[in-house]
Amino acid sequence: MTSVNRTIALAGALLGCLAASAPAEADTVKLEIQSAWPLSMPASGTNAEFLGEQLNAASGGAFKVKVYSAGKLVPPLQIFDAVQQGTLDAGYTSPLYVAGRFPAVQLFGGVPFGPDAITYTSWMYDGGGREIWSEIYAKQGVVTIPCGLMDSEAGGWYNFKIESVDDFKGAVLQRSDRRRDNPTRWILQAARLNSGRPSSDIWLRTRTPIFVSVV
Repeated sequence: MTSVNRTIALAGALLGCLAASAPAEADTVKLEIQSAWPLSMPASGTNAEFLGEQLNAASGGAFKVKVYSAGKLVPPLQIFDAVQQGTLDAGYTSPLYVAGRFPAVQLFGGVPFGPDAITYTSWMYDGGGREIWSEIYAKQGVVTIPCGLMDSEAGGWYNFKIESVDDFKGAVLQRSDRRRDNPTRWILQAARLNSGRPSSDIWLRTRTPIFVSVV
């Protein structure tokens, strides 16, 4: 298992490997990436698996990437720390899971009722957004590479019909992040809120009759 900086440097240099012939087995870089979500989970989970497949294919054999489902190597909320400490090569996760420690990264984790994808991407790549994010993580010895986008989000995922605020009363809600200024706070005030937990857990719990989730 390579160190964090080495792993990310190789990942960032992927395009430089495309024209090269397949390297000998001894030169193959093996990367273990863990997702914060089950690989069977629509969007977040399946995208992580797709990323691994594309890295393997595009590298021409330079990389041998193995993507693990949530919790297989480390708990979902500990991915950042595992990458920082070098015990995990890379993580496919959300910055919202460390927003309690680095509040500014809330801007990079999908903002409820925020800008559309084009506006958000323009800010990330042409308006200085990515530089801000990189600077925050660099101080922790971690390099961030955007791999997907969830821009403006809905007010939650629910397993019951909602027609008014009254429908939230008595419901058991769980939130995937710890944003103190969460725009959905009016929903939280009407319902019973459990502590923040990874959205992978919330997605599984919404398949039972007693839980709903708020983004």
